[in-house]
Amino acid sequence: MATAWRTAVQLLAEIAETEFRSPDGLTAGEAFARINEMRAINTEASAAIKNDVDASLYREDMARLDTLQEQLLAQIERHLMEALQDGRVIGFGYSSPDSERRQIDPKHWHFLELDARRNRAESKKHGLVYAGLRFARESDLSRARKHRPTAQEPAESNVYSIRPGTPGRPTSRHIVELEFRRRAASGEVEPRLGLEAEALRKWLRHQHPKAPPLTKKAIENFLRSEFNQLKIKSGPQNPNEKAPK
Repeated sequence: MATAWRTAVQLLAEIAETEFRSPDGLTAGEAFARINEMRAINTEASAAIKNDVDASLYREDMARLDTLQEQLLAQIERHLMEALQDGRVIGFGYSSPDSERRQIDPKHWHFLELDARRNRAESKKHGLVYAGLRFARESDLSRARKHRPTAQEPAESNVYSIRPGTPGRPTSRHIVELEFRRRAASGEVEPRLGLEAEALRKWLRHQHPKAPPLTKKAIENFLRSEFNQLKIKSGPQNPNEKAPK
């Protein structure tokens, strides 16, 4: 029985889609959608801004939504860290250039900081570093051991989920969406949709070479609405400035 190994980004995307619930009971997708709906409402209202006071209030509202999104991403990562700490998810990684990829002691995750984009975890204070991370659920490993007791080393496999509505066709859209939201939260989004889509296309190709590829056009299409709402977050700089379309 093959074990489904995942990178950090893949596992975060899976948790966001299947396990995570916000304090008010929303899935991650529903929570992100609600934030975007509020952005859209604010954006529409911004057309009536006529003075600096209103413009300032608009920017404050959009900044608050940015904070909500950052908190949501942090909550999803915290959910993963708790699963790693209590052993429900097992991490493997390289601790040095000459080492074999080995299982990470669950206790170490109390001290490690996860860098999902670089797929590594580190604690400078405690001299811990793990690169080339791979994760699997403990339940999957248990089942695999019953069929092949020596199967311990993570191997590359097709871990890309099939989204509803596309039977039989795997897609990496959810991975790109999560990376886009991470980039948005850290202020790394490109100024134009085409540039951002190309950056994400290259990121997917280099970071997840075995994932189903996505074209620049496909990324533009499914990110267009969210991209436009995110790029308006700073608000008009003066009453006569128009929001981007």
